[in-house]
Amino acid sequence: MHQKRAAKHRRHRTSGRGQALLTVSLGLALGTLLNAQAMLATAESLELGRERDLAVAVMEPVADLSHVLRLDVPRRELDELLGREAEPAPSPAPAPVTTPEPVRTAGPSPSPSALRVPTGRDPLRIAVVGDSMAQVSGQSLVRLADEVGVARAELDFRFSSGLTRPDFFDWPRHLATLLERSRPPEAFVVFFGANDAQGMETPEGVARYGSPAWDRAYRARVAAVMAQLTAGGARVYWVGQPVARSRDYSERMAHLDEIYRTEATRHPGVRYVDSWPLFVDEDGHYSAYLETGDGLTLMRQADGIHLSRAGGDRLAAAVLDALRLDWRLP
Repeated sequence: MHQKRAAKHRRHRTSGRGQALLTVSLGLALGTLLNAQAMLATAESLELGRERDLAVAVMEPVADLSHVLRLDVPRRELDELLGREAEPAPSPAPAPVTTPEPVRTAGPSPSPSALRVPTGRDPLRIAVVGDSMAQVSGQSLVRLADEVGVARAELDFRFSSGLTRPDFFDWPRHLATLLERSRPPEAFVVFFGANDAQGMETPEGVARYGSPAWDRAYRARVAAVMAQLTAGGARVYWVGQPVARSRDYSERMAHLDEIYRTEATRHPGVRYVDSWPLFVDEDGHYSAYLETGDGLTLMRQADGIHLSRAGGDRLAAAVLDALRLDWRLP
């Protein structure tokens, strides 16, 4: 009798484990279907190579199934309701703006007399565009422009985007739609580079980051965007990438910054805004906390790359200074 009860107990326990495993498996499958579009976007943003090909091959049919079953609708509606894309990012509360030093820029200085004087009734139209580095600083610039009273800024950024991967997001094509408006932006604040230090497709094949072929191709893309935006008379304020916690990543960003800096000097109407000195300590090194009028203030997010709200405010103030060099803003 005792053996029968023990066997029954083992069967019950095994059955319970099986049900729990089935429940967990179903939950994971449902979660994957609900987030399939975001997971596919993440897979597509991976660096070119076998890992990306495999991830995309796995997620594409899952995303298609999710769309057919309309399981992607709740996530999309939630993202639209929250005003975000598939990837969330923190937005800390606004803090007082502090400009530590005059902004350093490179590029031809257009004659102020050639530019109109913005007014409250006809404010300067500013578009902040680029990758995720544009998010927090762009939000700060939107607020600062509103406080100026004669400028209006709009923020248009895409996570994991850049100039090396038009297969993921085609920025030149998207910028063309902004330029085709009846009243297009008069000033573009541009953030690129955070995701660009990777291999990219060229007519000769995939160019590896760090190779001369990569430098030539990337420089050509930067130059093409500068020419595209200034062709109709708009001014461009190309913001360089700041120092990062990772030494390797910082070296890559410094290399890209030099490309932006030199190309800005070759394109009338383009200013390079150097963010690097805004986010280093007194020894010229990365520091998450920097001295402000209120003491040591957190300037970076936990990843050591993106800016905190205070950091975004600092960079936005520097960009506004660059805008003041060309436009008669109060």
